[in-house]
Amino acid sequence: MTPLKIVLVEGDDHDADRIMGAAHREGMEISWFRAKDEESFLSLLGENPDAVVTDFGMAGLAAPRVLELLRERGADLPILVVTRSIADDLAAECIKLGAADYLLKDRLARLRDAIEEAVERSRALRQRRDAERRLLAAAVRREVLNDMLLRSLSIDITENELRSVIEPLFYEGALPGLVSIVADIPGLAAFKTSRNPAEAVGEAIREGPSQERVIAMAEDGSGAGRVSFRFAAGAAIERESLDFLDDVAYVLSGVAKRARAERSLRRDLVKQEGLLKEIHRRVRDNLAAVQSLIASDAARLEDGCGKTELERLGGEVRSMSLTHELLHSRGGSALIDFQDFVSELRIMASRSLGCPQDSLALVEDCSGFRVPLEDAITLGVIFNQLFMCAAREAASAGRIDLRIEARPSHGGTWRLEFLEGQRGESDEEADRYRQLDLVRALLPQFGGELDLGGGRLRATLTVPGEGATEAS
Repeated sequence: MTPLKIVLVEGDDHDADRIMGAAHREGMEISWFRAKDEESFLSLLGENPDAVVTDFGMAGLAAPRVLELLRERGADLPILVVTRSIADDLAAECIKLGAADYLLKDRLARLRDAIEEAVERSRALRQRRDAERRLLAAAVRREVLNDMLLRSLSIDITENELRSVIEPLFYEGALPGLVSIVADIPGLAAFKTSRNPAEAVGEAIREGPSQERVIAMAEDGSGAGRVSFRFAAGAAIERESLDFLDDVAYVLSGVAKRARAERSLRRDLVKQEGLLKEIHRRVRDNLAAVQSLIASDAARLEDGCGKTELERLGGEVRSMSLTHELLHSRGGSALIDFQDFVSELRIMASRSLGCPQDSLALVEDCSGFRVPLEDAITLGVIFNQLFMCAAREAASAGRIDLRIEARPSHGGTWRLEFLEGQRGESDEEADRYRQLDLVRALLPQFGGELDLGGGRLRATLTVPGEGATEAS
């Protein structure tokens, strides 16, 4: 068993011998360090003693002063007070100031029990406090890691880099003694940050050996990154702190990977945008070429059925071209707001035939319906043809009333209905509805149908779309 280290504060040689002799007679293994004044006492504290035995009334270094010195230095040592005689009120005062026990010099029979109990209680108290401190530090570190993770998910890495992610590491209790952090991660701007940017970090660590912990990031195609954590000279870097830094490395590695993934994604998006623009240009040019060929052939024909059919076909190609142009102008969104889409189609149809916009009186009831882009192209052609047909009638009739409704149906679909206002029969009805051959051909894709009876045009479709609910 390692002997206890005891500092004895006693000015009288005879009394000092009596105290040490009593301990020896009781078989205690003790290494004694005797202090005769304040200077020697403070010096002996560097020996890391287990306890202090002090005379209550020693001149220049009485027990209250010993207790005060220990309290000022934060020394957590058990203190035993010995004296020739002591009043009850003075004994109580010593206990109040932090003394573990007190003994009379002529009654040292329980010296061994008093020292051992005081040392054991002190050790148990230190262990409990250390456990509480570790638990508190662990809670702080968990909070810091959670904060770092949340920040790493919400920041724009390209603008904020890692500085705001790393800031929580300076929270009180997270990494005691942490002075500065230097980050150098490929693809992110290198930077240095400190607990107090105004202080000279170099001065803080120059007093002693370098206190630095370096985290090497995983190597990738752009090389290995590193983050250096610098601590103040003399700061105790515990095992828990090193384990915590490994967790920090995991978070920062994730941020670096995300940064690389975002850069790669941006490059891919730029390429895809370029590809989409090229596809749009080619589709537009091809449709324009087809439309030009049809117009050229129609111009060479005399009036008649053939010329009329070519002009109708040219109109359908133009309808597809305009619909494609309209969708491309919306930026290629995955989902298209249908109500805004058909409103623009109506305006486009009126303008293309030189009709006033109010000649097609459209009422839309399609709120909440958003249609996938792949369906919007075909729907655009269908509704553009319906609008064009109505606009031709409005050119002579002056005004056509139209209504479009969208209602949620079963299985994540919407039921669409296009309804044209009631009008009388005419000899030109059959010719007018021949203009809707393309619509008839496309409607089966959506389980739709076209009703031309009674001088009233009605088209119904079932279309997949976002926001649909089960019909009751």
